[in-house]
Amino acid sequence: MQILTVPQVLPALPPASHGGSIKAVDLVCPGTRRFLEHPEESLMDEVPSDLKRLQAKVHILPEDRERLAALLVERNVCTWVRDEEVLRINKHRVLNGLFGVGKGKYLKNGQEIQRVIMNLIPSNSVMTQARGSMSGLPSITQYLSMVLDGDEQVVLFQSDMSSAFYLFAIPKNWSPFLCFNLDMMGEHIGKTPGVRYFLACSVIPMGWSSAVSIMQEIADRLTTIGRLPEDHKVRRDAPLPPWLVYSLKGQTREGRSWFHVYLDNFCSMGKGIANDHKSDAEIFHKMIEESWSSSGVLSSSSKRVEGAARAVELGAEMNGIEGSLGPSSERLVRLIQSTLSVIEKGKLNRKWIQVLAGRWIHILALRRPGMVVLA
Repeated sequence: MQILTVPQVLPALPPASHGGSIKAVDLVCPGTRRFLEHPEESLMDEVPSDLKRLQAKVHILPEDRERLAALLVERNVCTWVRDEEVLRINKHRVLNGLFGVGKGKYLKNGQEIQRVIMNLIPSNSVMTQARGSMSGLPSITQYLSMVLDGDEQVVLFQSDMSSAFYLFAIPKNWSPFLCFNLDMMGEHIGKTPGVRYFLACSVIPMGWSSAVSIMQEIADRLTTIGRLPEDHKVRRDAPLPPWLVYSLKGQTREGRSWFHVYLDNFCSMGKGIANDHKSDAEIFHKMIEESWSSSGVLSSSSKRVEGAARAVELGAEMNGIEGSLGPSSERLVRLIQSTLSVIEKGKLNRKWIQVLAGRWIHILALRRPGMVVLA
């Protein structure tokens, strides 16, 4: 967690022309559309007895609070909600938090560029959530079934949406349910003088428990708009394409291709004979880029990968020439260092152990026998 500042946040925000420029309700099924259009129906009958959970902290440099709030509104990520409209539970306002997370990129002055993270634990604790598309999220372990025979190889194509969640606007009647613990008087923000306003989210917030399901549904819909073939899609709740798990020998020398979408990430792969590789993977990649562009979705040019034999996908490194799948060397070294650092502590912290165990589980899932070390 980092304290937000305007200079560090600015490079990671979508341009004003694209923030909240796509209506999420236009890219979801009727059931999810009703969920988005009627937030009052999601309120729980029973709410937390601990009223402290209804409010979270906003971590912003004090002198940047007003400027950052204005910037988020200007980029159409947030809006202002009158005090009397803010969601209340037992007369207590439900107010969420904000904080920053580093992107691993830096400004010229050495400061790390920040991604704005919305802590929506308060709102999540009093509302039921959408779960529709969770079962279809692809898993990297599905590719453990891939078979390469002889001189077969795999090539990969990848694209990532830029500022993905903040591109998709949710209906305005959600804003009172997604307010932050940051308020301003109307005369300071160009609103009605003497009236108190709270900053509120107007796009799909990353900290929202419904965000993953809704975002995955949108990502799937964009593949349909782009006319990518459904029988070539890898999903957790569907059988793998047969040409992914069988050798191509004796079948064809043209290779077969497949793709998957994971929220804001797209990856297509093709399997074929070395030095004679004809694949539809490149075509699928171009089709999704065209679908995103026509729908107003920004694609990150810095994260685009085309025709690579080796790439990191869904947290694992895939080598299409050697036919290997596992954690990247860099990731494994960092995890070993973190583990040794925690072990040498005189007293263990439960949170540290949970984080480390979760990271080891992700890696050992690719080497199942290794799970015995956690038994």
